[in-house]
Amino acid sequence: MKLINICYLIDHKFLDLTLKSIQYIETFFKSSKHELKFYIIGIDEFDVPDNITYIKSSYLSLPLLHQRVYIPKMLGVSRVIFLDSDTITTTCISKLWETDLKDNIIGAVTSSHVPTVRASVAAWKFNFPPFTDQDILELPYFDAGMMLIDCNKWIDSKIPEKTLKIFKTYAHTKYSGHDEPGFSTTLRDKWLKLDERWNYIPNSIKNRNRWKRSYIMQWAGGGCDKLLHDHFYTYRGNKNDSSSK
Repeated sequence: MKLINICYLIDHKFLDLTLKSIQYIETFFKSSKHELKFYIIGIDEFDVPDNITYIKSSYLSLPLLHQRVYIPKMLGVSRVIFLDSDTITTTCISKLWETDLKDNIIGAVTSSHVPTVRASVAAWKFNFPPFTDQDILELPYFDAGMMLIDCNKWIDSKIPEKTLKIFKTYAHTKYSGHDEPGFSTTLRDKWLKLDERWNYIPNSIKNRNRWKRSYIMQWAGGGCDKLLHDHFYTYRGNKNDSSSK
């Protein structure tokens, strides 16, 4: 039986939301060849159910999102799916797990809001290196709310050290706690572009038909509010996922 490692990194305020996300993964899990292994890395102390492994973060001096650079090191596994707490999975996660990353370090989905580095420069006023380097401006920019990570390549390629240096370049901005500018720059030619359905961020409640085709939805992105979240839970929560069998 192959283990599918799934990890969240949170503080206690996001525990209930994380447990709901885990519940959806379990509900739609159909594989007879895999077993789910859940990890929650916490920046404070809280209790978790017996089927979840809790790990206290060793990097509390960093902003919460920046601590993601050390997930492979803290887990000590060869591969992991990282998910944000606001994700709703509605297909069997084993299909994502079995993705061939080829020579890439991670698999992720292009950001729907800032699809290129150039777009991020315009949106966040990052008018300074390395974001203005001509060789990266047109490269795609990914959303870090879902990452399929080859942990060995991540560590061997020194992604934590390289990304922490990028974080420092925008530490003076109001986006200093964000991780995606650092990750997209460091991993610029080492990430596999996955189908948008693996991290679909709806922009309005009018996009219901596209929800039906999503595999993982991240409801807090794109201006989603509580109405959108509740509507999606109501719509998908009582459906069977025949496509994942």
